[in-house]
Amino acid sequence: MNILPRLTIHPLLSEVQLSFNQQFTAIAFPRDLLQKNCPQLSKSNLSLELNRDISNQSSPATDFSDSISQALESLLPHNITTIDLVAKLAGMSTRSLQRQLAQGETNYSDLLKALRQQKAIALLTNGATEIDANSMTLMPGMIDCHTHLAISGDFANLEENFTAGDQHVNATLHARYALLDGFTSCRDVGGPTFGLKRAINQGKIYGPRIL
Repeated sequence: MNILPRLTIHPLLSEVQLSFNQQFTAIAFPRDLLQKNCPQLSKSNLSLELNRDISNQSSPATDFSDSISQALESLLPHNITTIDLVAKLAGMSTRSLQRQLAQGETNYSDLLKALRQQKAIALLTNGATEIDANSMTLMPGMIDCHTHLAISGDFANLEENFTAGDQHVNATLHARYALLDGFTSCRDVGGPTFGLKRAINQGKIYGPRIL
């Protein structure tokens, strides 16, 4: 169990400890503390910048499906959207969750799909760049399942590619060419590409995601 240092933001909270022993944790305050009159702190003391968006996002749920949607919204950035976990957080079984959603004429899959669609629309409308795609073709990124980024295509003179310098140059160039050709992922089956993979993941050079 990890115990965080005592809160010092306000004197009334100086005796409160926060303990975490699971992925999702509630904060419990002593009853006598909740009964005390706590003066409201100013914005300058808390250094908070409140805005209308935060207020709207934290508005109370209007029904059961809305409350589940709010729970999903907080879990979605962490890629945790399994129905079993959401049911556990709601304090009920998976079957009970499905039953209550069905009473509201909806289901878990539809809620998750609608939420993901809302997030996608928000990303596309907030500062997105519009591209005129007339006479163009839009397709998903391709995956090369067998490639050698560190070795050039001339296998007749393979021994010339075995120096460390040649391999690094080849890997950097071929990674960029692969990405420009539409390959956003690749499976390298031979060659020293671990450093190349780290460099691509860190944004230092252009290239596909190496599996």
